[in-house]
Amino acid sequence: MVRGTDNWPNFFKIEWDDIQIAAVGNRANRKWVGKRVADVARARKCDGVQACIDLLIEGNGRVRMINFIIDEREMQRVLRHPLSMIGSDGRAVSADTARGMPHPRYYGCFPRVLGRYCRQLKLFPLETAIHKMTAMPARQLSLSDRGTLKVGQAADVVVFNFQTIIDKATFQAPHQYPEGIDAVFVNGQPVVLDGGHTETHPGRILRPQRS
Repeated sequence: MVRGTDNWPNFFKIEWDDIQIAAVGNRANRKWVGKRVADVARARKCDGVQACIDLLIEGNGRVRMINFIIDEREMQRVLRHPLSMIGSDGRAVSADTARGMPHPRYYGCFPRVLGRYCRQLKLFPLETAIHKMTAMPARQLSLSDRGTLKVGQAADVVVFNFQTIIDKATFQAPHQYPEGIDAVFVNGQPVVLDGGHTETHPGRILRPQRS
């Protein structure tokens, strides 16, 4: 881990100051959530490798992190490309019950695309932004009944105000819902109305529908 091996490469050459602790796995170390590994190393007077190993042992391996490796200019260049699609590996969490400090994308990935990159920075028109987040990935994943609004398709619909939609989550305060979303429908049933959850759960696991 210290010297690097063929099986443990550091592709991005990141430093310990580039790794933020998102969850620690035990109560005693919660003070480190939101801090960088370098902060732990300095406080404990050890190097970054030792700080990581200690946190993993103390948290029984239930430690999560966020790496700061993306260049904003490069990301915008990729977003503009006509073949790029937009998705997220953030999972569903609740601002009322969630713990730790997950990546802001858990709450704001798609509103950020619409509010910042489409409306504010004008990287692409609204219809292109929506296409990149719906029909394109649905086609790539062979989800034939998703991604478009037409008869016979599953009615997954987000009703939003293009003039106000924006993400609110940050790396230091991630548990914040976005603004500008009026309603969300999943499989034709309302799950969010007037900013509140309807307590219905019509979602289901999606699998490729290859012919």
